[in-house]
Amino acid sequence: MKSRLPRAARKYLDQLRLELGHLNAEERNRIIEQTNAKIRQLPGRGRNQVELFEHLGTAAMRAEKFRRTEPEALAVRSGKEFLNRILGWPILAFALLTAVVLYFGPIATSESAGTGMAETMLTTWEATVGAQIIWLAVLPVLLSALRLWAQNKFTWILGLLGAILFTLVVFLGAAGIGLYFIPITVLLWAQVLTPMIMMRGSMAHPGALWLISGALLVLLGLVWAVRPALDESTGNIWLIIAPAIVLGLLAVLLPTRKFWVQIALIIAGLLVIAAGLTVAFGNVGQPALIDTWMVGGLAFAVGHLALAGGLWHERVRKLLALY
Repeated sequence: MKSRLPRAARKYLDQLRLELGHLNAEERNRIIEQTNAKIRQLPGRGRNQVELFEHLGTAAMRAEKFRRTEPEALAVRSGKEFLNRILGWPILAFALLTAVVLYFGPIATSESAGTGMAETMLTTWEATVGAQIIWLAVLPVLLSALRLWAQNKFTWILGLLGAILFTLVVFLGAAGIGLYFIPITVLLWAQVLTPMIMMRGSMAHPGALWLISGALLVLLGLVWAVRPALDESTGNIWLIIAPAIVLGLLAVLLPTRKFWVQIALIIAGLLVIAAGLTVAFGNVGQPALIDTWMVGGLAFAVGHLALAGGLWHERVRKLLALY
């Protein structure tokens, strides 16, 4: 148990708690804890008011630093712009990767004169709809770029409509091309909803429920992909089981909010996608690409969203001088 603070320090904390009446209980307790830790690091541990005022200022002055402001008014650039950047650029990059893989990757097979031939899954749709089908894969790129360029009600509505559209594409195309849009659909929804959720309070961070939901999403993707892959595999099954175990462990650890877990999940997801693409290009029409794309894409999406939320939370704490 920590030793009791000197009387002057305790009185200072009591006064600070009163001055922080404009914050909610969670924020107030967090600031008191951080101030307590700062006082314990002082040479005299807050034994007199002179020492406290010299290092922390008066209770009223310190409380004023934490007066609730809208994130747009934070001193070091806009917090909303910061969240928009760290959230949006990786989403834009993944949208571009999705478009490239759909158009140029050997993601489906068709039988022509008895021979297997790799082609994009858009070929059949393009024959029916025409060249306009190109907008289906390009649209996530445009939507994510638009949200990066401008954050307003108009772009939010467009983003929402885009997320709804690709949710329909996923459901209507669940037997084919729709599966390839699952990861980017998750990211499009996140680009619309995450800023709104994270801006609900000055100390907002990814909640346990969101992290558990993300972990379950990755685990469900693994269950969906691994069993059929094992049934169809004729080679070393550890090439399937080992990555699945790694992704599963990282997903289980995600609710701990550890920075290294989030980074590892992102990297593991990208490696799984890269492995799937390598196998697919090496074996014409390899059907395993859809499994690796979905599992790796979901791992990337969930890891990225957890990381972006964590970085936003840490930035706000520093801007509010809690360290």
